[in-house]
Amino acid sequence: MRPRTKFIIWRIQDLIGKQGLGGVLLLIVAASVAAHGWIAQQPDASSPTSPKRAEIPGLLADLARLAAIAKVDASNARYEYLPGSPSVPAQLEVRLEMQTQYGVLRPFVAMVSNSIPAISLREFTAKRSAPDSDDLQAELRFVVVLAEDPK
Repeated sequence: MRPRTKFIIWRIQDLIGKQGLGGVLLLIVAASVAAHGWIAQQPDASSPTSPKRAEIPGLLADLARLAAIAKVDASNARYEYLPGSPSVPAQLEVRLEMQTQYGVLRPFVAMVSNSIPAISLREFTAKRSAPDSDDLQAELRFVVVLAEDPK
């Protein structure tokens, strides 16, 4: 170890003590483990469950079929293809705005999550018109990470 490095470690230990130095080292280890876990959880566009761009019409048809089964009005669904970059895979974003009840909405979200493995619920917003009302004004934003098409 270089003398300058030894001096810096000795100075830090002198300022915060052995327990403080141990705590700093533990924080560094925990941060590196957390960063490694976060990187490992990033979507992998080469995953076999990630659909390709050509499969988007089928995904939208599945979503409409599930909405019909759950009796959710998906007629005003908006979708957008978000092209990928070298660091972010391409995505399909689907927004659904609806007037419904929570008892109908929850099973719909569960059916979508179970039936379309590549989909995730990115945003959920619900508002009631009055505290005693059963009706919700809900907005759901689903995202599908798409696999890269071979070039």
